[in-house]
Amino acid sequence: MTHEEAWPIVEESGLLEPSHGELEVVKKILDGRKDLVEALNSVDYTLEDEVPQHAAAHCHQKEILEYMLSQGVELDIFMACALDRLQEVERFLESDPEMANVKGAHGIPLLDHTKDREVRQAIFKAREKLIDPEKAYIDYRGRVRWFENDAVAEELKAIGDLTVISGGDDRIGTRCARAYRDISRHPEPFSQVIKRGNLVRTFALSKALATMVEEYAEKGETTARRELEVQVPATVLELCEIPKVGGKTARTLFQDCGIDSLASLEKALDRGALDDVKGIGKKMKETMRSHIEAARK
Repeated sequence: MTHEEAWPIVEESGLLEPSHGELEVVKKILDGRKDLVEALNSVDYTLEDEVPQHAAAHCHQKEILEYMLSQGVELDIFMACALDRLQEVERFLESDPEMANVKGAHGIPLLDHTKDREVRQAIFKAREKLIDPEKAYIDYRGRVRWFENDAVAEELKAIGDLTVISGGDDRIGTRCARAYRDISRHPEPFSQVIKRGNLVRTFALSKALATMVEEYAEKGETTARRELEVQVPATVLELCEIPKVGGKTARTLFQDCGIDSLASLEKALDRGALDDVKGIGKKMKETMRSHIEAARK
């Protein structure tokens, strides 16, 4: 049975909606329907936004999935993940490691179909085999992250923080922070986006940010950052690495307290220079000291 023959049978059955969580309705529809089972096994999920078995999988409806299997619906990697079947997941990944990056219904990543730690680890390991460790890595959420994307994102973050610290427009800091997040997490290498020429559309950048990014991609540095570092020492950015210390707090430390690095921050803490500074309480000072200690190691 082809997909074109199978999909109308699935649609007409009305199975899709109840597959999200209505077990008894699923049983009534699927019971004894060999033609429907054959259709479910014949549909090409990549041609549709969602198929019933994947609806149950991304909603973690294990009872519905088990019932579907009992009726003859074939197990696939999305279903195996939702059912926490580690061995089956590993078999799928061994036969085709690229499955680690597939997306199911509504574009939901494979990883989001399971809550089981061992199954998630199996997907992480499969993803690691697919990447060049000199170009990319897998983050704590199992996403592929590209070093070149991180470099661009860090440049924008630095520009945003330096702009705020220097007393410039806070909105630039906000835009840079958003671009930092979007670019660093983008699933493909940044250079590919540049080659396609759709930088602004992909990351919703302003013209000014797009110009900075293009300059960095070409030269490995930006005029904007060089100009800002004339006003604010680059070492001030060390302050922005402290948890819960953003550009505005770093601006207070730099402009009002003359603190321009972690070293000068430690000295200020030691002599009690921050005791009366608004917004810097006991917990913040403890966080600062913990970060300074960690930075030494």
